[in-house]
Amino acid sequence: MKYIGGKFRLRKWICGILNKYRKPNQTFVDMFVGGASIVREMTGSRIANDIDRDLIAFYRGLQRGWIPPSDLTKDDYYRQYQRWCGGESDALIGFMKFFCGMFGGAWGGFAISNGTSNGPICRPIYYSQANDSLKLAEQLTGVYLHSVDYRDVFAQLDSPCLVYCDPPYADMYNSYNISFDSELFWKFVREQSHKHTIIVSEESAPKDFKSISMEIIDPRINARRTGKADIRVEHLYILKGKEI
Repeated sequence: MKYIGGKFRLRKWICGILNKYRKPNQTFVDMFVGGASIVREMTGSRIANDIDRDLIAFYRGLQRGWIPPSDLTKDDYYRQYQRWCGGESDALIGFMKFFCGMFGGAWGGFAISNGTSNGPICRPIYYSQANDSLKLAEQLTGVYLHSVDYRDVFAQLDSPCLVYCDPPYADMYNSYNISFDSELFWKFVREQSHKHTIIVSEESAPKDFKSISMEIIDPRINARRTGKADIRVEHLYILKGKEI
């Protein structure tokens, strides 16, 4: 699924590196699953986590056979938004919250296809996401889904796992509208790396982490994030001494 901050266009590169580090029969953990671009490409024993319960409700719905509605209007969109404001959470809310907006992100604004006040959703955007949902449902078969803090997931992992982390970018507070303690995150990764193989997607990392691969981010993607078409580089980091 295409998702702000997601790794859809980088998935082949990332999964190629992950599979080099994965041991036979080792469980793979996608700690910040987001648009599920990475976990869907991996095979074998898999765990996916995201602290956003609506996103996980959507993925659980797909696993149970839920299918996105055939068409949506602006009224439908904001009706689900009001349900969400009232504390409800289900597959439909998760789908609309993240995958039915013009600009991506959580409740990014209804993607209208014409100038009417209650026109249908922009069909190219909607059908791309709806059709991908059907493919994703198959690819999520057997994936264990969780919606907890990443530290709580680590506490539940008994055997050494291959863990992929794509945390919120350190400079993206306003876009994600969440507070994420990057310093605490790196400290935790440092501690857990003694047991697990942990690979982190980021643009920079503390000095005791090594970049094992990097990829240039399309400037057009960066423009949607920051409003500036700057060239930025995505790295895959691992704690020094753990690289192969």
